[in-house]
Amino acid sequence: MAKSKKKLADVTKASQNKALQYEIKWIDWIIWGIYAAIIFYVTAHHEPWRDEAQSWLIARDNSIGSLFAYLPNEGHPPLWYLLLMPFSKLGLPYFTANIIHNVIAVSFAWLLLFKIRLPRWLSASILFSYFFLYEYAVIARNYSMVALLLAFAGTLYPKRFEKPFWYALVIFLLFQTNILAFCVGAGLGLLFLWDMIELKNFKWKNFAALGVMAAGGLAMIILLLSAGLKSSYSREAEDKVAAFIETFGNAMLVDKESGGFAVFNLYSLSFVLFPD
Repeated sequence: MAKSKKKLADVTKASQNKALQYEIKWIDWIIWGIYAAIIFYVTAHHEPWRDEAQSWLIARDNSIGSLFAYLPNEGHPPLWYLLLMPFSKLGLPYFTANIIHNVIAVSFAWLLLFKIRLPRWLSASILFSYFFLYEYAVIARNYSMVALLLAFAGTLYPKRFEKPFWYALVIFLLFQTNILAFCVGAGLGLLFLWDMIELKNFKWKNFAALGVMAAGGLAMIILLLSAGLKSSYSREAEDKVAAFIETFGNAMLVDKESGGFAVFNLYSLSFVLFPD
């Protein structure tokens, strides 16, 4: 009799927990739906900035080879342009870039709500802040890809040594999104190395994964260096070495008011997604 009562109580408790989880997921779906509806509505009434349209034109009017030759003039890694290129080459309207950007933003929101274990109030606060509701969601630039890849890295982080190549691929792509992501990507790569040493996890696949991450970072450094060398400010300055160093720093935007805040914003997101 006692065993039957205990079994009944366990079944009842399990049913209650399942019902509670079902109710909680519905709340998350509602938050996600409201977020998506807002950014799609605002995007439909958004007048693009010049640099938003410029990215579309660069992707449309260049081959892959000429794109990589041109990118040092922009000072941006290639991923956003490569993502736009197939759609622009097909002759689709410019608004396609905004749709792609919105899909990236709502995908980040989905990962944040359903895959990253954060308190709901914190997830909602992130999504409905100015940056993630407008700057990184409506304005079609390469910032939203940084947030999405950071969320992917956050979901893979607990299994980074079980799936090191997938984790390394995400970090590699992170390096190819935006100059602002360089410090974040480098930090995650160094953290991976630190954990390898601390856990004495010296498997060949982990070293190979480090190589993939390093290749992504090196590619961005080469881009920054070539951007600095091609800068008219560097070429025309009397002290070319000092001008080159300053150009390199300006590309990172760490000494600019808006850029510094953006770096801080990405670092804050990284600490949230990687609490350990």
